[in-house]
Order: sequence, then C-alpha cells, then structure tokens
Amino acid sequence: MRKKLLVLFSVMIVGAMLLSACAPGAGADVKAPVTIHINLGTEPPTLDPALASDTTSVTVIRNLFVGLTQFHPVSGEVEPYLATEWEMGEDADGNQTWTFKLRKDIAWVHYDPLTGETTQEKDADGNARFVNAYDVVYGVKRTVNVETASDYGYVTYIVKNAAPLNSGEEGYSLDDLGVEALDEWTVMFTMEDPAGYFPAISGLWVMHPMPAWAIEEYGEKWTEAGNIVTNGPYVLDTWFHGGELVGVKNPLWINADDVQIERVQAYMIVEDSTSFALYENNELDTDGVPLPEMDRVKADPILGAEYYNAPDSCTYYREPTQF
Repeated sequence: MRKKLLVLFSVMIVGAMLLSACAPGAGADVKAPVTIHINLGTEPPTLDPALASDTTSVTVIRNLFVGLTQFHPVSGEVEPYLATEWEMGEDADGNQTWTFKLRKDIAWVHYDPLTGETTQEKDADGNARFVNAYDVVYGVKRTVNVETASDYGYVTYIVKNAAPLNSGEEGYSLDDLGVEALDEWTVMFTMEDPAGYFPAISGLWVMHPMPAWAIEEYGEKWTEAGNIVTNGPYVLDTWFHGGELVGVKNPLWINADDVQIERVQAYMIVEDSTSFALYENNELDTDGVPLPEMDRVKADPILGAEYYNAPDSCTYYREPTQF
C-alpha cells in the first residue's frame, strides 16, 4: 500500500482507512490478508456507542457499528445507511416527527478470536438476528437513561423528553421518550422542537442501535474482544489495552466485496516522534507529521512526495474559562 503522510489524522480520514479492512489469516498456503498498520495515538477509552466522547473511540465504533444515516466522505451530505429513507411529519399534538424506514439485511454478528469465525447472531427461537427498529429504540433509550451516565447524552435532547430523562428528573420514565418502533423495520422520533437537521443527528454514535442481549449478558465487559456483538464492516479481533487493537473484515457485511483492506492493525503509540520513526521504518502505513519534522519532510524527495495536506472535518469546543 502506498504510504501517505498526513498533517491532520482526522476522524474522517482514519474512518475511511478502517472502512476497508480485514479477515483472519490462515495457514502458510493461504495468501496473507491485506493489512494496514496505523497508530490510534492513544487507548480508546471505550467501544460502547452510548459512552464514547472522544475521536479515538468514535473512529473505531464507526467501523464496528452502523447508524441510521452517515455523512458522505466528500460532500458531507447526509445519506442513507441503516435507514433507506425518512420523512418529516407531525403527531396529533402538533409535534414534529421523523420516521425512518430501515433496510432488512444488516446482520448482528459475533466474532470468535480463537477460531477466527464470524457468525450471525440468533435469537432464543433460533432465528437470525438483523438490525431492526427495536434495536434502535433500545440504543437511544440506553444513551438517554441517566444510569448509563453518557457524557454525550445531551446530543439526544432534541428528542421529546430526553432532557429531563437524562437529567434524572422525577416524574418521567423511559417510556416517555419520543422514540418508538412502529413495526420491526420502522422507527419514529418525536421532536421536542422542530429540527430540520435531525437526520444528521440520528446517525451519530449515541443514537446507534445496540445489542440488548449482549449488553445484558456481559454488562460493562460487553465490548471486550470475544464478547462484543457488532453490525458494521469490521469485527473486533483483539484489544490488548494500552498496546494494540485489531479489526478484521466482516464477511457477512452487506458490501463485503467492496472492503479491500482485510485487517487493520492499530497501535496506541502516544509519542509522535516514536510513531513517525515507525513510519519511516515502514512499520506504519500512514502517520501524522510532527511539527519539528515538517521542514525536513518537505525537503526530502521521498517523504515530500508522500506528504499529503488535507483539512480536518472535526470541530472541538471547550467551556469558557471563568474568572
């Protein structure tokens, strides 16, 4: 793979790289999987969509799970993902509603790190599990639930009654939240106030469908390798905390044939100088350029040709300092 030097290793850029990944290698006679080696720069604090609040966690989550919508990587326009279409409406009380029709072929899968096998999840009756409207409702309610302690729970506040529920106000139950499954493949949100931008909000990780059965079985450990149940283009092979995280291609993914990178080897190297040295030694396939190295990189005929400068799609903010 041709190497690129990035000035800004953004969530969108990392996400695009991870959205092309993996399948476990086999014996000596089998062709080695197409692998990309990257540096996350730090340990992901969580892989739980309801709890993530940092770009590292979200980068990985976006490749393990699907949302109702997604952003086009070039235009930034909101486009279908789990949802095939959506429409704005109004309930009997005059509140704005958004109704999403879901595709019926995105499987919930489990990956066994010991065997390297990806299998589709089944319910208690032996039926194959596909991501449905009830999974969306569960995921949103879990994020809003004050007991989950989601730092980004406020993102849902445009949904009716999300704010008092997430704040733990008395007199409300999760049944009062403005989200319901009209049927297995249709989910409707009721707004607190009109929100023409809601299709964009609906695709954020805190609004993702989540596997209730796996979370109930494993509790806080449900995101560990071997426990986690996912539905995206990648599955979690290994997660050595503080060391490395490996994702492999989900063979049951709807567009598996388009996922060309079969294995993502992600490290957690904090020091920029160390990471860049590994890049120069061909141990990483992409990396950011440390500012002290910028002039040298631009002047070098090889590194200069590999150098790529791109805008970052992330927005950060901080609370104003009180004096």
